[in-house]
Amino acid sequence: MSQLTEREKKILKFVIHDFIETAHPIGSKFVSKLHRLEESPATIRNTMANLECIGLISHPHTSAGRIPTDKGYRYYVDCLMELKKFPKNKQVEIEQQLLSSQDAEEMLRVSSKILGTISNQLSIVLLPKFSKIILERLELVSISSSKLMVVIALQSGFIKTIMIEIRNEISRSYLHILESFLNERLSGLTLEEIRTTFADRVIDMQDEASGLIRIFINSVDTMFDVVKKEKIYLNGTSSIVSQPEFFNGKNFRTVVDLLNNEDMFIHVLEIENKNDKSVNVIIGEENKDKRFSEFSIVTSQYKSGKVNGTIGIIGPKRMNYSKVIPIVKYISNIVSKILS
Repeated sequence: MSQLTEREKKILKFVIHDFIETAHPIGSKFVSKLHRLEESPATIRNTMANLECIGLISHPHTSAGRIPTDKGYRYYVDCLMELKKFPKNKQVEIEQQLLSSQDAEEMLRVSSKILGTISNQLSIVLLPKFSKIILERLELVSISSSKLMVVIALQSGFIKTIMIEIRNEISRSYLHILESFLNERLSGLTLEEIRTTFADRVIDMQDEASGLIRIFINSVDTMFDVVKKEKIYLNGTSSIVSQPEFFNGKNFRTVVDLLNNEDMFIHVLEIENKNDKSVNVIIGEENKDKRFSEFSIVTSQYKSGKVNGTIGIIGPKRMNYSKVIPIVKYISNIVSKILS
């Protein structure tokens, strides 16, 4: 594949660029006229025929034009694409928006909205696995004589609150004693470690007077149910369904089904992000889940302490890779910077 001639590389690049812009099959006369090439339409047509023979473009139906294949997009992304610079003023604007967020989850929700708006595609932000995040501090706040709020402050600014029922009102001073005890035993552990070893770590206090530690032991799974399922933010759903690829009924229903299945998104992102690339691009049939065969997925992992989350874009294979990849990379980097 690396043995393409310079002319073949040039024509393939034009076909892909023009198809991304128009969503219509690209003919030799169109390429010749639009790009004012020295080559005649006949020469361009012969070059296109060669590219079709090696599987980089295809000839849909009886149209005179060609469209890129998955193989053609892959060659373009790996060998021909010139990444567009993400404007500095946009970078500053985005960083300010994210820094103004009240906590880590709001910041990730905002980053998903920004990414969807700028890319005009479906943006996805998958939060880190909370089971792997370290507890920094736990606070006990009395709400009423029968209700207590447990505030769980996690590494990188994630905060969870849990309401529990108690038997009798507990004085502020005694809550402070219990709070100090729990932080001494639990701070620095992951939530998964807390769930599986909590009873053993507080065994010497299980019969304390208020009964609160016993309540915690009996309801530890409920208290830390935040670890059971990852959270995902989606934005830009209207953008993806408005793409020409999804105008027909079958493809539209496929998109709607995908958008209604967050668990499937999580599964696919976990599969596709088991590499060390700064930005990962999966095109069409390269997706292991065949429901995504008409999509491309561009993702990058951000860091939150010792755990990772995923930021990405899902769109038609005809997405503007040279624009989308730098956007995903920048937002992933700035999120990692803020969370660190």
